[in-house]
Amino acid sequence: MNEITHTLTWNFINKGEEAIDGDYFAGINTAIPDIIPEYHTSNTGVVGDPVYEELVPGGGAPSGADVYILDDHVLTFDQSGVNFYRTFITENATLKIDGSSFHRLGKVTGKGTIHLVGTGSLPSGEYNTFFACFGGKLIYEGESGDDFEILSNLPTVRKVDIIGSANSNIRFANNNATICEDLTISGPQISGANGALLTVKGDLDISSGTLNIGQGNLLVEGNMNLLGGASGGKFKGGNFGLTTIEGDLNLEGNNLDLGTNYRETEIRGNITKTSGTITGGIGGARLKMAGETDQYIKGSFTGTSKIPFLHIANPSGVTLHSNVEISDTLKLESGNLNTGIDSLVFLTLDGTDVDPVGGSPTSFVNGPMKWKQNAGSTQRIFPIGKNDRYRPVYLTSRSGLRTWEVEYYDTVATVQSPIVTSMNPNPNSPTIIESVSIQEHWRINHDGGDVSARVSLSWGENSAVETNPSDYSKLLVLSYNNSNNVWDSYGGSGHSYDAGTSTGDFVSTAVVNFSQRYFTLGSSDAVNPLPVTWLYFRGETQGDHHILEWVTASEKNNEYFELERSIDAQNWLPVANIAGAGYSITQSNYSYTDRDAPYGRVYYRIRQVDFDGEFDMHPNLVSLERALKSASEKLEFVIYPNPTKYQTIRMMIPGYEDTALSIMISDLSGKVLSSQIIQVDGQGISQQIACNFSPGIYLVTVMVGDKMRSKPFVISK
Repeated sequence: MNEITHTLTWNFINKGEEAIDGDYFAGINTAIPDIIPEYHTSNTGVVGDPVYEELVPGGGAPSGADVYILDDHVLTFDQSGVNFYRTFITENATLKIDGSSFHRLGKVTGKGTIHLVGTGSLPSGEYNTFFACFGGKLIYEGESGDDFEILSNLPTVRKVDIIGSANSNIRFANNNATICEDLTISGPQISGANGALLTVKGDLDISSGTLNIGQGNLLVEGNMNLLGGASGGKFKGGNFGLTTIEGDLNLEGNNLDLGTNYRETEIRGNITKTSGTITGGIGGARLKMAGETDQYIKGSFTGTSKIPFLHIANPSGVTLHSNVEISDTLKLESGNLNTGIDSLVFLTLDGTDVDPVGGSPTSFVNGPMKWKQNAGSTQRIFPIGKNDRYRPVYLTSRSGLRTWEVEYYDTVATVQSPIVTSMNPNPNSPTIIESVSIQEHWRINHDGGDVSARVSLSWGENSAVETNPSDYSKLLVLSYNNSNNVWDSYGGSGHSYDAGTSTGDFVSTAVVNFSQRYFTLGSSDAVNPLPVTWLYFRGETQGDHHILEWVTASEKNNEYFELERSIDAQNWLPVANIAGAGYSITQSNYSYTDRDAPYGRVYYRIRQVDFDGEFDMHPNLVSLERALKSASEKLEFVIYPNPTKYQTIRMMIPGYEDTALSIMISDLSGKVLSSQIIQVDGQGISQQIACNFSPGIYLVTVMVGDKMRSKPFVISK
């Protein structure tokens, strides 16, 4: 302190202007006033102009004052050395710093925007509440030739926009940062920080320019959107590291680069693409579908937009809505990749890998797929199946380079009618064909001219194949001959069985000359498969009756069919036994009319039982429904909910509105558990009926006048 010059002097060592801040508590009114002046913007303008509701003494920019930048106003600092005591930026207001420096803002609050042009450095100030999830927004603008760092020592910002010239370079600082809402990029070239984590809790929108995340990590809790079409936004994954998108990935921009060297781009939502290309994805870098509910991939992913490395890691499965080409690896970790005839997965190179080889029972291609394979015998296993059946297939001794298309079906092959019209074996086959499978079949096709290969098929728990080696070693590869409408044998060798996965496979002994062909399992042993060859099981409703029909192509050792009915497709009651043909090599037709079917929806299933007690269940259920009648010529009612887990039921009894009825509840042995009088209201709905019994099947009997009818209901756990 110098009493002569009336000055106070502080010495700061190694401290610049930006590090100096504080409040003053000494002085007299004429020197440092006790009341801090306030200024409120009246319109948009530059800081030194008269853009305030209050008059600034002497004109120019306020100094040592509280400055309020009000809604929709932009206050631009076009001169250096502006000093405020406190700065309030309201939600829709902006403080813009353009071409100036050495400012002090004091304590900064509000939900408005600080717009920095050509720099990533903030003015000196106290930002504790401004830079928080409930605070303000930052805009960084890069001009041509600019190169600067952003978000240095800023762990949390509500929202960030990065805009400007495509010839500007902007770098994220080497510290973790969280943007609580959206990150929007338009124009500049932006680099991530190696090893740092950038978290965007909202959406990441890139409409132009590039975000090169490098070896940094990125977590987007919302959607990532590449926008702007062919001249639009780009995202580059870099080397190593992880990009996680918890929402959707929407590709409407220029390019998505998946990076190299085991870089992971993990998607937990869906992928939709309308424009742009996909690059990278080499050296183990991948696009990983890792959601917990059903996911889909939609758009064109072929040619320059192929996905080099696709990783399926979703137990609920991933569905393709269009064709997807893969050149490097298809990794099947968990869940199925669901495909269709117009939404195939295509492995474009003979060297494209499937990991694990051939897929697994818990992760396979559920539908058709293609694979380009060279001539030769290198084993390339198609990891295919359908629904819960895993049925891989491979081709060996391939005589030429072809793109092969394969698909597995968990039905009898006659669903391919009119191409496949018979399940009859070729009676002139050198190897006697004792049976033809009706459980499943495969379609194998290729592009180009004639070619031949040996075919390997597989089998599992639903294939009706015995697991005794002496039986499954009799399996044959059968292919349909549509010239003679019979199944030809190509033999079988190399039979194996894996008890751990309950699957087996074998390969034809002879080569097959290809165009499009259908294949199924055959056997030279009558045990494989069980003795009835089903063609179909179906039904229809006629009046008050349900008519069930089924047809077999052949029968061996078939004693009878057992028809069962259910109201919930879980608990079944016998309806009828119908005698079988015993032994037949010709088509047999059967039908049964169920005249006691209840009103509402019911389900039917049928099993074949042979003379030694073995049985075979038809794979399909038949569902039929009778509509309730409005008149009361018959005593009809519907029980609901059925099944129930609430110890109460109600009944709908049309034609008996405003009526008191007697009911009785009994178990299936006939033991009466309760009886009571119930009231039916004017809409035909009964009162609640208590049924506090153990889980199981029970009967409700309704009695009114000389009419009585019983129906089952189920109490579930």
